[in-house]
Amino acid sequence: VAVIVGVLGNIFQIGLIFSSQPLMPQMSRINPISGFKRILSMRGLFEAVKSIFKIGLIGYIVYRTIMSGLVDVVSLVDADKSNIAALFVSTVGRIGFQVFLRAALALLFLSIFDFLYQRWQHEQDIRMTREEIREEMKRTEGDPEIRRRIRRVQRELSQARMMKAIPEADAVITNPVHLAVAIKYDYEVMDSPYVVAKGERKIARQIREIAEEHGVPIVENPPLAQALYKNVEVGEVIPMEFYQAIAEVLAYVHELTNRYRGLSVA
Repeated sequence: VAVIVGVLGNIFQIGLIFSSQPLMPQMSRINPISGFKRILSMRGLFEAVKSIFKIGLIGYIVYRTIMSGLVDVVSLVDADKSNIAALFVSTVGRIGFQVFLRAALALLFLSIFDFLYQRWQHEQDIRMTREEIREEMKRTEGDPEIRRRIRRVQRELSQARMMKAIPEADAVITNPVHLAVAIKYDYEVMDSPYVVAKGERKIARQIREIAEEHGVPIVENPPLAQALYKNVEVGEVIPMEFYQAIAEVLAYVHELTNRYRGLSVA
């Protein structure tokens, strides 16, 4: 009874799985040290207690059922001698069926409880705490705080190089306040214009301030500023689709430069 219900309970928990691997000899199974550790583990202790409880429960059910039916067996002494064999078989069969039914129900409830516990234990095993996740990330990707510092330093160095290039720019195209994109084009050494600096809000204000300090023309062209800021990274060549707008800006800057030179000469 216990074997049948136990097998059915196991199938109910994990399904029907056949594998020849458990049949293969493994040295770890006969290693006394590993076996001793397995026995002393909390999970092994729980399994041992659970097995003892099952055996005790089945034993108690068998004992109580037999004792309750013992009166019927004893009463057969006074039964008709011609029917005593049939009555004995019937009584013993009824007692045996009661033992089977009660033991099966008890093991079924235990299997349900065991299923719920095993499912909970499995979820606990695969669940990592937040601290474990952080430690795992540190091992695989490095300390998050160090990576943040590295990114901050890289960002600061990149921004410093960008600011140093602004005085050499030919123009700064603005949004006019929120965005600023500095461009440079020397037709004698360059095939195409490129972006030397760009930024928004605080960075855009710094770009404008440096441009004003070094006399770099600032041109207000919101559509072009937005397009360049969105589509072109610092150091990249400006795509051909923006050449017409860039040419107009550079022509305007060239005109302003010539006008300023003319005023200076006069």
